[in-house]
Amino acid sequence: MGKSRLVKALIEELVRVGKHVIVFDHSGVDYAPHFRDRVITSKEIAISPPTIASVIAEKARLNWQTFGEYLEVAVITYVSGDKKVRKQQSTQLIDQQPSAQANQVVKWDKALFTKHLVDSMRGLGARDSTVEKARLFIDYFIENEFFDELNRRTLSPMDIVNMALKSSPIVIDLSLDPELVVKQAIVADVIDAAWRLVKNNKAPLDLVFVIDEAQNYVPENEWTICGDVIETTAREGRKWGGLSLIVASQRIARDVRASIRANLGTVFFSRLSAQGDLREIAAYMDLADVSEATLAQLGTREFFVAGLMNPLRKPILIRVRDA
Repeated sequence: MGKSRLVKALIEELVRVGKHVIVFDHSGVDYAPHFRDRVITSKEIAISPPTIASVIAEKARLNWQTFGEYLEVAVITYVSGDKKVRKQQSTQLIDQQPSAQANQVVKWDKALFTKHLVDSMRGLGARDSTVEKARLFIDYFIENEFFDELNRRTLSPMDIVNMALKSSPIVIDLSLDPELVVKQAIVADVIDAAWRLVKNNKAPLDLVFVIDEAQNYVPENEWTICGDVIETTAREGRKWGGLSLIVASQRIARDVRASIRANLGTVFFSRLSAQGDLREIAAYMDLADVSEATLAQLGTREFFVAGLMNPLRKPILIRVRDA
C-alpha cells in the first residue's frame, strides 16, 4: 500500500539533510524513473573476481563446496594473466583482496576461460571426473553472452561508492540483468566496496543503502552472495560510522533474514499480508494497541512507524506525501 512511495520520500529526505544514498532498484520502475539523471545500469558495473567465481558456480549449478576453490583460483589467475597454477598457490590467491585484481584489463571469452579452468583444476590436482563435470556444466548452462557482458562492465563498485559520496542519490537499475544471481553479486560488491573504504581509511562513512524487494537478496533460510555483507551492515554499520540500510519488502517474517530483521532500528508498516508479520514486529517493538483490525482500515500511503525514529512508546500513524 504505497511502499515504493514511502521509500522514495525517505530517499529524498535523506538527500535533503545531506546523507549519501545508493539505491538498488530491483525492477527498475520504482525509483529509476524518479531520479533519471542519477541512474546507472547494472550492466555497466564490473564484478570482482571472487564474486564472478560465485556467479559462475551458481549459473553452472556447480556445488560450491566441491568447485568453489577451483573457480576462485581460476578466475583470479585468468584476470591476472597467470596461466600456471600450482597447488601451493591456491590459498595465497584466494586470500588476495578483490581490489588487487579489479583494475586489470582482461578479455573474457567462454572457451578461453573454460580451458584455463580445466588447466587450473588439473594443476591443483583435481580428479578427472571433477574437471570434466566443471567443463560440461559450464558449457551447457552458461551462455557466451555472460562472458561477453563481463567485457562491457567498466565501472568498479568503488567508482559507484565514490560517485554517491560526491553527489546523491545514485540509483542502480538492476532490471537489465535478468538473472538474480548477477543482481545479488552487484549488491554484494558495492556494499563490500564501502566497507573496504571504511576499514582502509579508518574513518566514518555516512552512506545509506536502499535495498528494494529485499526478499530477493536476504531471504530467510537461504544463502545468497550478498546476504552476509548486508547482514554485517545491519549489525555493525552504525558502529563503523554511519553505514545504514533501508530494507523494503512486502512482508517481514519469512521474507527477510531474521538476523537482519532483529537489527532494524525503525520499522514502517501498513496493511500486512500475513498474520505472522504483526507478531514478528511486536516481538521486538512496542506496538501498543495496534491490531490487524486497525491495519485493515489504513489507506494507500498510510503507515505506522515504530522504533528509534519514533520518540513515543506507541506507533505513530503517518501519511506519505502525494508527490
